[in-house]
Parts: sequence; structure tokens; C-alpha cells
Amino acid sequence: MALVSLLDRERQWLKSTCGVAVRQTSREASFCAHAILRREVMIIPDALLDMRFADNPFVVGEPRIRFYAGCPLVLQDGSCVGTLCILDTHPRQLDGIEIHHLQDLGALVEQELSRSPCTSDS
Repeated sequence: MALVSLLDRERQWLKSTCGVAVRQTSREASFCAHAILRREVMIIPDALLDMRFADNPFVVGEPRIRFYAGCPLVLQDGSCVGTLCILDTHPRQLDGIEIHHLQDLGALVEQELSRSPCTSDS
């Protein structure tokens, strides 16, 4: 599963998803809310073994998340607005190259988010 999430004080909006049917969650249930506070890639190899997430409704219920890796999305003004993240229903690890790829993809999402919808080339 993969998604681009945007967060506000109360909610997480899933703006682009693959393998996830949910489009919005509470911030309280969001893995990504933790990742944006760190401002670096956050990896949870096995959510059932992590005290922060072991009783999370998305871990104990559908989609039964076990693995999470989230790259915070930081805009040019320094605000951290969400994450690009990958999820799995099985525990796993990422190696250094995979983490680098996640960061590269996150940088592409940041570029898209920073584009002005009213830009003119003339």
C-alpha cells in the first residue's frame, strides 16, 4: 500500500492512494501524525511490537497494518504538511537504498505540492 497524506489538527486526508480504500482518518489514529513531528523518515518494522501503534485500529483491524515507512513532506516555507508513506500487512525492513528511494519520491511530491495552480509562462 502507498499513499500521500495531508494532515491538519484533527484529520488526515489520504489524497493519493494505492491499495487503501479509506480517504480520511482521525489524526489520533494516524501513523503519519507521528512522522511529521520527526521531520525525517519514520520506519515501523512491526506495528504490533511498537507501543505507540499496537492497539491502533488500523493495526488490530482492517487493513491490519504491520509495517509503516513515512517520509515527511516539507513545503518551501518549512511547514510539514503530511507524508508519502508505504504500508504492508507483514513486518519488514528497508535498507539504505530503499530509504533513499522513498526520500527521492517524497521530494517529487513536495515539488508537486509547491507548484502554484495559477502559474503562467507568459
